[in-house]
Amino acid sequence: MNVQLRFVPEGGPESGHVRVLLTPEERPLTFFEARSAAQQAFLEAVGEKGIGENLKRITVVVRLVPKSDDPALEQRFLFVHKGGKDWAILPAE
Repeated sequence: MNVQLRFVPEGGPESGHVRVLLTPEERPLTFFEARSAAQQAFLEAVGEKGIGENLKRITVVVRLVPKSDDPALEQRFLFVHKGGKDWAILPAE
């Protein structure tokens, strides 16, 4: 599964919020592949220098179909920092 990963800061550097956009390069993704890709994107965001520090929220948007920007063809995952090394996964809006 090859996906394009793009970080989009939201609300300025002080907000602690970043959106991660994942787009498959070759074929549509299944729901399970989307969830796995979202978890990988979360780990990438937390480990990314300049992005990982002071994060409070990470919204991961997984586009299920290549070259699509239709919101109906997306899965969204919201990761919220609970303190220390603890994060919660919530339904994204």
